[in-house]
Amino acid sequence: MDGANAATRHDAAALPKATRRQVALGAAALGQAAALPPSGRGARAEVATPAASPAPGGDPVVLGCPYNLSGAYASIGTPARDGSLLAATEINRVGGVLGRPFRLQVADVTGDPAEAAVATRRLIDDDRVAAVVGLTDTTFALAAAPVAQATGVPFLDVGATAPAIAAVGDFVFMLPFGDNGQAAVAAEYGAAAGFRRVAILRNRDTEFTRLLAGSFAARFVAPDLGGVIVGDEGYAADGADVPAALDALAALDPAPDALVSPPDRRRAARWSSRPATAVSASRSSAATATTPHGWPATAAPPPRASSSPPTPGSTATRRRSPPPS
Repeated sequence: MDGANAATRHDAAALPKATRRQVALGAAALGQAAALPPSGRGARAEVATPAASPAPGGDPVVLGCPYNLSGAYASIGTPARDGSLLAATEINRVGGVLGRPFRLQVADVTGDPAEAAVATRRLIDDDRVAAVVGLTDTTFALAAAPVAQATGVPFLDVGATAPAIAAVGDFVFMLPFGDNGQAAVAAEYGAAAGFRRVAILRNRDTEFTRLLAGSFAARFVAPDLGGVIVGDEGYAADGADVPAALDALAALDPAPDALVSPPDRRRAARWSSRPATAVSASRSSAATATTPHGWPATAAPPPRASSSPPTPGSTATRRRSPPPS
């Protein structure tokens, strides 16, 4: 999709208002597809395939899709890009938008927030895209969204979850839930499970993890929950100082009831020097790992709003006794 023919470029400002609304709705469908998690092994995904319509004609509507396709965030950006491409294919299969096909101009932002802004500017100025749809992390979305806002081009964030993104302006839209919402649910889940004293371990180098940890703490210590944050340690994105941070948390006496680690709970469980139950404020699924000492450490995501707290003695709530010295 990269390197598309310049003869089919379009300027969002030149589209009539009704057409821009249709384009934005179609772009939102692409964004929602990018945000869907892949099905787990053995799972069946039931997808209704619409009947094909006459092929759309005319000049394509070009959408800019900045994603991290290389660098540290490629494992998130690449499947999100693939979801957008699939959605465009399906939309075009049923007639496109206003009888015109979508075409995606994909840009790699290389894991660099500065490049996210530069790539967005290039998509708007050089490729004349009708809207920008992409990015899966707050740091990158906050760098790119103001560029689109300043030029009056709709920007649809497909995966970044900081509430501040939607506040950038009236051309910026968030498709996923916010950090404040998911962190509050995690705090309520932990309190309902009986945790009163928790420690936080977080990546200090990304907005996502900083905001998630802060929102969790604010909700957990609210009077109606009555929780206490007994420790808060940060580590660099490369994880080199995670063992030192965990040593500091392991020295807490008395020990916390739980370790909250958004979102690198597998890393926390793997390197933990003290058994703990981690209530994760992350979006991903539950995972169980074993510490170097052979003690199990469990990380459980927040349940759906309708879920009941885990029963006493379940995997998610059981405190584990340390091994004999």
